Amino acid sequence: MGRGAGVTASPPGKGGAIRFAPVLVFVAALVIRLAYLVQVRGTPITDLLLIDAETYDRFARLIGRGAFRGEDVYAVNPLYPYFLAGLYALGKGSVLFALVVQSVLDAATCALTAWIGARLFGPRVGLLAGLGAAVSGSLVFYAGALLTPTLATALGMGALAALVAWQEDPLARWAVLAGLLLGCAALARGNAILMLPLAWPCFAGAGDRAGGRRTFALFATCALAPLLAVTARNFAVSGQWVPGAANFAAFYIGHNDAANGLYVAPRWAASGEFHAEVWGVRDALARDLGRPLTLAESARWLFAEGWRWALAHPADELRLLWTKFRCFWNVIDAPTNLSIHFARASSPLLRALPAGFAFYAPLGLLGAWWSRDRLRERWALYAWLLVALLTSMLFFVSAEYRLPALPVLALFGAQALAVGAHDLFAHGPRDLRRLRGGLVGLTLLGWFCQLAPPVLSAQTAIGPDYAKFGTLYARRGDLAHARTMFERATALAPAYGPGWQGLASVRDRMGDATGALEAAQHASRLAGAAVPGQESTDALADSGLAAAARFQQGDVAGALDAFERLEATARAAGDTALATSLLNNVGLCRYRLGAYDAAAAAFERVIALRPNALKAHYNLGRVRAAQGRRGEATAEFEASLALDPQAPGVRAALDALLAGRPLP
Repeated sequence: MGRGAGVTASPPGKGGAIRFAPVLVFVAALVIRLAYLVQVRGTPITDLLLIDAETYDRFARLIGRGAFRGEDVYAVNPLYPYFLAGLYALGKGSVLFALVVQSVLDAATCALTAWIGARLFGPRVGLLAGLGAAVSGSLVFYAGALLTPTLATALGMGALAALVAWQEDPLARWAVLAGLLLGCAALARGNAILMLPLAWPCFAGAGDRAGGRRTFALFATCALAPLLAVTARNFAVSGQWVPGAANFAAFYIGHNDAANGLYVAPRWAASGEFHAEVWGVRDALARDLGRPLTLAESARWLFAEGWRWALAHPADELRLLWTKFRCFWNVIDAPTNLSIHFARASSPLLRALPAGFAFYAPLGLLGAWWSRDRLRERWALYAWLLVALLTSMLFFVSAEYRLPALPVLALFGAQALAVGAHDLFAHGPRDLRRLRGGLVGLTLLGWFCQLAPPVLSAQTAIGPDYAKFGTLYARRGDLAHARTMFERATALAPAYGPGWQGLASVRDRMGDATGALEAAQHASRLAGAAVPGQESTDALADSGLAAAARFQQGDVAGALDAFERLEATARAAGDTALATSLLNNVGLCRYRLGAYDAAAAAFERVIALRPNALKAHYNLGRVRAAQGRRGEATAEFEASLALDPQAPGVRAALDALLAGRPLP
């Protein structure tokens, strides 16, 4: 008896068990995902949109208003913005409604996993695999984010289910459905098209070989049709042949001198935001090349440059490939947008669920090995797993890239458990050789998946994520939440300079001059801002705090002298953030001493350097009021309130000014 025949818990086929398992799995998966949304509602995860999520949201709303610039879609996978626009149309622009629909879609992915498992391995294995997908923390997390993986994974699993249905009942409609779903999956995540050539064995082994070839041609035609339609539309818009989207420039990220196996922004990108990564890179590259470039030309150049580097550095390329292979199977999820490690801090449910690869990969690989004698029958699963692996090897490892492999690993993992149970209980202790070998293999695979390469060590740090959300809250004008985020960032990652810089800015806007100075000095120390022959950064920090203490004790003239000297030192060192905070204190000292013109000049310089400096507007308003220039004072107070309607003291000062009373 072959391995495949002896491990099926119950024979595949039609029946109530096959229909029951997907329904049960769907309900369980949906309850888990909705419970997760309840836990993270009102947290930064749903309250703010980070990087790609903000881009998809913006594009979807432009599509809804009919104001979308078509050429923008070159830089992102084109399907998801339109999918999201449709959800916004149904849900009246509600992000929460879109996430609920994504939860339903992901629950359907889990149900498809159970259905495929029931067809290929038996109802019990299908139920176990579906429940394994239902409790996968990685799938739950991405269902609650405005990102592409949930849609791409659902479409991919739909294509697999149609291929399995065709193998059982070789009708043309299954091939057509599989092809269309695969083509749509490629518009949601371009790497899905790699499945097209890999799917050939599913058709090649058909009893009617000529019919198999014809059906594969039909499948391929349907898979390419959505891509060809978008490519033709791209040509009509721009005159350039762009297959789907121009994000094949991501190949460069995985193959250059700075590549480390994970996402590393190209050297031309000023930040991780969409405009900087797409248009900014194109413009910077155009300056380097000395000629204007379209997005398509920029992407092609970067793609070719990645190939040139790989061919010129074969040893480095091999090391990178090995690192990517290790990272792909590792327990740690490497985020390119929102991090699951950050989301766990807001969701006890997510913390309790198995994240994904740490649990599923060892069992899944063992099950894939034990299923090898029925390779052709289950080839679609092997091919889809290979697509995810090849994507990471060709580009870079990302939690989003490897997520579609999770349902397949859950299927093979459930089969491994079924094999082990069969060997243990059906054969008894007389024939446990395969089980013993499996336990050894499982131990080694588990050890391999837990052994993180050094490049992954920082991926679980969530301090930078808090800082990112602090920046977004500050842009919104919600300074209280921004301060909380930055304070959490600096507590978790004391050596993360941008966290201290953001905290300094927010404290300054909230009127906490001493706190702003202290945070700015932390940032300055981390940046190592010191000028030879002048005070060291540590001495500068100590002197700044001492000057603030003198001011609070009433020695305003002494504090002014110290602040002016420290501001000049920080400015000479190029530390703009610290210099600006110090300059605000210089202005405050001059105001207290009655030097109103000099104080106004200091605050005006601060505003020129940082237009959203709430406290500088407020202080300048107080100076103008002292000078009797009520109109200008009113304008400055109103500018402060525009930045933060709840800014402490500003409303009272404006009311007093308008009523002709002395300012508080």
